[in-house]
Amino acid sequence: MKPVPMKWREEETAAANARVFLPEVLLQYLKLGERLVADGVHPRQLHQLRLATKHFRYGIEMFEPLFGPKVAELLGILRETQQRLGEISDATASEAWLRQHKIQGDVGSKALLSFLDQKAAKQAGEFGAFWSTHWGSPELRNRWVQYLRRYAGRSGVRPPPLHRQPANENVLI
Repeated sequence: MKPVPMKWREEETAAANARVFLPEVLLQYLKLGERLVADGVHPRQLHQLRLATKHFRYGIEMFEPLFGPKVAELLGILRETQQRLGEISDATASEAWLRQHKIQGDVGSKALLSFLDQKAAKQAGEFGAFWSTHWGSPELRNRWVQYLRRYAGRSGVRPPPLHRQPANENVLI
């Protein structure tokens, strides 16, 4: 997933910038996920989506104070998405490590490689169903895009005031 180009508008608030930027990042993320799931879920190809999920989640977490409590639901879905993709990635990385270290010739190694391959394939298939349920419908997609566009800075929670240090901290009164 290529980064969404964004020029931070200095004259605008963080919330106004988030309302423009985060929906675009979400749309790009959803396109990547949809492309990978539509092509048939191949475990090794999902690593790119895992990284995109992690980065998008971190972005939402940075701006979380600007949103209301509903953003916790979005973060929960992103965490579960990342967790599922991480399990698939662990299996494929373990398989790749074994092959890289030439641990593949004996009966036990072959059984382990087969187990890891089957595990990754099973989890990838389950992930396809998970994606369809949590991200696949246009209604769900639009719900989150519209939420990000509308509610940044409208949570009713004010950021804490900035506390400035006195010019000379060492003055005793």
